[in-house]
Amino acid sequence: MEKINHPYLTAIRRTSLSVPTRFLKEHNLLNGRILDFGCGYGFDTDELHKQGYDITGYDYYYRPDYPEGKFDTIICNYVLNVLEPYAQAEVMMNVTNLLEPNGTAYFAVRRDIKEEGFRLHAIHRQYTYQCNVRLPFKSMECNSSYELYQYNHFNKLPRTVENGCPFCRLSRRVEIICETATCVAFYDGYPVSPGHALIIPKRHVASYFDLTNHEREAMNVMLQYVRQKIDERFHPDGYNIGINVNEAAGQSVFHVHMHVIPRYKGDVPNPKGGVRGVIPNKQNYNAAPLKNETIEVPKPEKKKAYTVEQKRSEHGNAYVPWDDEADRLLCRMYDEGKSISLLSDIFERTQGAIRSRLKKLGKIE
Repeated sequence: MEKINHPYLTAIRRTSLSVPTRFLKEHNLLNGRILDFGCGYGFDTDELHKQGYDITGYDYYYRPDYPEGKFDTIICNYVLNVLEPYAQAEVMMNVTNLLEPNGTAYFAVRRDIKEEGFRLHAIHRQYTYQCNVRLPFKSMECNSSYELYQYNHFNKLPRTVENGCPFCRLSRRVEIICETATCVAFYDGYPVSPGHALIIPKRHVASYFDLTNHEREAMNVMLQYVRQKIDERFHPDGYNIGINVNEAAGQSVFHVHMHVIPRYKGDVPNPKGGVRGVIPNKQNYNAAPLKNETIEVPKPEKKKAYTVEQKRSEHGNAYVPWDDEADRLLCRMYDEGKSISLLSDIFERTQGAIRSRLKKLGKIE
């Protein structure tokens, strides 16, 4: 018999709240609009609903109506352990996509699994799969039976990285599309076209060719998901997918990032040649190269902040000391012609701080 996973067969009919859900309830962590992702038969969902919680249950097999909107709290109990790696990634991308920007998700995984792999279900005589799962998120509770992880969006985590990389210290204002344990995707703050997205590894690495095989595969898996979400929201007619490697190829932020650029009929007079346009006179075999057009995007007026905390709520790196890598990156981007306003957003510092640093580095008077 071919070993095809049937994870829905692992669902348990409960008569009381699951241990992870009970922990979250006792610690007042079930807040706002709640989603029970992978709820199985749905006992936790129904019981919490009876107790007055605003909760929705979703399960691919038992409650297949996909949830709409965003949720403040998402619980995902004992789901990842019974899925193979690609399905695990899909669950994590779905959960992170459904989570509000300031929301919190909780992943519960078993810690009592002794044998990993496929096994024949004793009753249904169909194959199911099980594996141990460890996540790079905050551990809330861990014992010999289970572990409970807390997830918050990558750009909402406490700032622990001290380098000047704008992707390691991703702006709190960007809209996250999805995440896995390895990668994160978000909409570009200065899009080439509506829906322009970036996919990055969470590990700081400069070149695409220095990624591990796992990181490259994770980015490719995420690319498919991101394309789906862009299609649903923006309905483009095509895509350009690209990665710049090294300064000669146009890389200015030396943290790997994949551009996912939606294209629309009529967005340029003649799109023939596509990515060949990185060298303009090679884009179109017959026509003359097109001139680049710069579109000025109006900036929303920013309120003044008077304390360090208020400053950092608008500019995440306010009052953080500059280091050599940040200085080199700032000088390179300034030399490339990036505006003070754009540099302010990239480095998450005030325009005054950018001018002051450029003056100290001898770039302006």
